[in-house]
Amino acid sequence: MNAWSRVVYAAVAVGMANVSCAGAADLGVEIGAQPPPLAFRAPLRFFSWSGCYLGGHLGWALANNDLTGSAFVAPAGPLNNQSFVYVTDTLPINFGSNGFLIGGQGGCNLEFTNRLVIGFEVDAAWANASGSSQQLRGGTVIGPLGLPTTVNTASTLATKTDFIATATARLGYAFGSVGQGLIYGKGGAAWIANRDSLTGQLLATACVLPTADQPPKCQTSANFLTPFNWTSRETRTGWTIGVGVEWAIVGNWTIKGEYNYLDFGTRTVTLIDRDLDPTSVSIRQTVNEFKFGGNYRFAAPFQSLYY
Repeated sequence: MNAWSRVVYAAVAVGMANVSCAGAADLGVEIGAQPPPLAFRAPLRFFSWSGCYLGGHLGWALANNDLTGSAFVAPAGPLNNQSFVYVTDTLPINFGSNGFLIGGQGGCNLEFTNRLVIGFEVDAAWANASGSSQQLRGGTVIGPLGLPTTVNTASTLATKTDFIATATARLGYAFGSVGQGLIYGKGGAAWIANRDSLTGQLLATACVLPTADQPPKCQTSANFLTPFNWTSRETRTGWTIGVGVEWAIVGNWTIKGEYNYLDFGTRTVTLIDRDLDPTSVSIRQTVNEFKFGGNYRFAAPFQSLYY
């Protein structure tokens, strides 16, 4: 390249540099300037599940009760303290109970940047869940002088649940465009308070005046009624697992729906009667809960990220 060409190329380069600087000046951009500070960047807002909350719920409880064991009564009249009659089946008896729940809950959550949410929750509910099983039995026993006595019993086995509470750990995942939904699983300890009862009566038709024949025959019979009313109160401890969905609606408020399974195992229950001896039965109990409720969150519902 000759000297004249080098002069031309140098002039062109200087001209292009001047044009670039002028264009940058027209756009208001300072050469070598830093990016705008964080406060001037556009924020990306997302819902945060971190923080503590309180709320309430309504629901429905479906319990399954498996009873094993028998209660027996000595009929009044000539057979009193001579023969005992079973007033319930000796085989396992299964019956359900159901009713509504109303209660409250509270807990705390911690959400991570990958939308994973962990937490702890306690809830307690007043319950009105009841169920019963009718027991009708009849037969004949041998009374005094070898004469038959007819016995018939009518009884009701019943269970009523007054209170259910749980303490659980929760693990969930936030979903939705800004993480405003939460799907979660939960598991932990459970408690239940029940009232159990076995009430009814035993009717015995026995001979009160035999003939002088040999063997004797019954000349006059009479009816003898023996009432019974065994009751018990019990509180059980068990375990629970469940799943649920929660959704942010407005401000700090959320709504949720939840299903829980509770298992209280098998427990021997002693029933007490005012006049008769105590009797014991074994009851296995499980509960299915369906609950709908809402929570108020105390932390700020939204946080901001910058891009």
